[in-house]
Amino acid sequence: MTSGELRVDHEAVAVVVRELTAIRSALDAVTRYAREDDVVPAMFGVLGEQLGAATAFAQARDGLRASFERAVPMIDELARAVEESVKTATAVDEEAAALISRAGGELT
Repeated sequence: MTSGELRVDHEAVAVVVRELTAIRSALDAVTRYAREDDVVPAMFGVLGEQLGAATAFAQARDGLRASFERAVPMIDELARAVEESVKTATAVDEEAAALISRAGGELT
C-alpha cells in the first residue's frame, strides 16, 4: 500500500463485527444466568450464613450484572459504528473513482 492510500479489509471488519456479536451474546447469557437464581444464605453453609457470604456474593453478582447490562448497548453501538464506517469509506471510494473516471482519469 502506498502512502496516502486507504484500504478497507472487509474480511477483518466482518471478523470484528462477529466477535462483537459473540461478546454481546455471552454478556446476555451471563446476565440471564445471574438473574435466574437468587442467592440464599443456606447455600453457603452455617459459616457462610454467619459471615454474611450470601449477602456479599449477591452484592458482587448484582454489581457485575449491572456492569454487563450497561456494556451491551455500548457493544451494539460499537458494532454499528464499525459497519457504518466501512459503508462510508466504501461510498467515498466509489464516489472518488466515479469523479476520476468522469474527469477522464485512469484508475489503476
